Amino acid sequence: MFYILTFYTKNILFSLFVFITASLSVFAQSVPTEENIPIFSLANQWNIYDNQAKAYIPFLPSLHLDKKQLYLILDTKKYQDFYLSILVEENTYFFVNNNLCAHFTTASWQHFKIDSLQKLSRENPLLITYSSKKTFNKLPVSSITLKRTRSIANADTITPTNEKTSNHHIVNIKADNKVSKNFLMLAMLGVLSIVAFFSQINQPIFSLYFLSSTLKDFIKGKSQIRRLSAPNFMLFLLFYGFSLSYIIIFFATYTGKVDDNIFLNEEHGDLWNRMEHWGALSIFIIAIVCVKFLIIWLLGALYSDRQIVSLHIQESMNISQIFCVIMLCITLLFNSIQHEISAESIAWLVYIFVFLLFLQSILLTYRINYATNHKKVYLFSYLCASEYFPLILSAKFFSS
Repeated sequence: MFYILTFYTKNILFSLFVFITASLSVFAQSVPTEENIPIFSLANQWNIYDNQAKAYIPFLPSLHLDKKQLYLILDTKKYQDFYLSILVEENTYFFVNNNLCAHFTTASWQHFKIDSLQKLSRENPLLITYSSKKTFNKLPVSSITLKRTRSIANADTITPTNEKTSNHHIVNIKADNKVSKNFLMLAMLGVLSIVAFFSQINQPIFSLYFLSSTLKDFIKGKSQIRRLSAPNFMLFLLFYGFSLSYIIIFFATYTGKVDDNIFLNEEHGDLWNRMEHWGALSIFIIAIVCVKFLIIWLLGALYSDRQIVSLHIQESMNISQIFCVIMLCITLLFNSIQHEISAESIAWLVYIFVFLLFLQSILLTYRINYATNHKKVYLFSYLCASEYFPLILSAKFFSS
């Protein structure tokens, strides 16, 4: 492996990819893993407001069937330096003393620092209102928690408070940081192993086509048709498929944008199941890319021009691998700082991805138009069928 990395050090694209991947992976591993330790449950502390009694009474799901607002009286001085952890449902609202604090569009764990909630209002205790457009049919899963990192010495010896410390009151908040980091490392090792393996099959062709030619010709604006070997084509498919599937899994896991996603299911949450689904999704993406290239070949046969097919496929591979490296590095950056940003911030990843798809299509159009002498109307109809329509469908899928 050291020989391979040293051999390709002179190449800009490969060296940049290896350096950024290794740096971000090490940085992601060095970030302390945070987790919230439950102290005691607040499930039985939620109330409703009784208009007849003009007072707050305990919420009983079997008795109160039409309630859309639940209330929690929180003593901020008693729970100073702790966190209020709630498993919120989708499309719910969180109020502090009747002031809107947050709106949650997806179901997820939310951890509020009680000291920060106190700053929103000087009153004590605080009146927490948990509101939904639907009626509540069960007690909210919530607890007072203490946030810690794995680097804290003897953190496992934290003693819970005396109030409601029995085991059946403790809320188990699972953190999949270890699974995510292991998946990150194995995924990156898998991608680099693919590159290393196919680079050794035919080093001269690989170096000429995939390393030296890509950035140099892209910057100089050259468009030359080279011999497309089977190892190079297979390398592109595997690299593109496994990298793009990792980006999709990361986005789906940390934002919940994909409904009923298998990566969010606790049953499939362990490392090896995630690797299994990563491989299946990669094969699916590779199949889609193969279908796209087959359509390009058929359209080239329809237009009776094999040269534009070869040029189109080669330029697609060149530009796609550049943008794939850029998007993969951006995803790794988001992964390394995921504990410092919200799921809404990670959602910007899909907008960056859609933007890069459109930019990739624009550059590809320019390169093909620059290198061919076809009439504009024929070239435009060809690109509409082979690039623009699939691009619009892809953008619609990722942004929905």
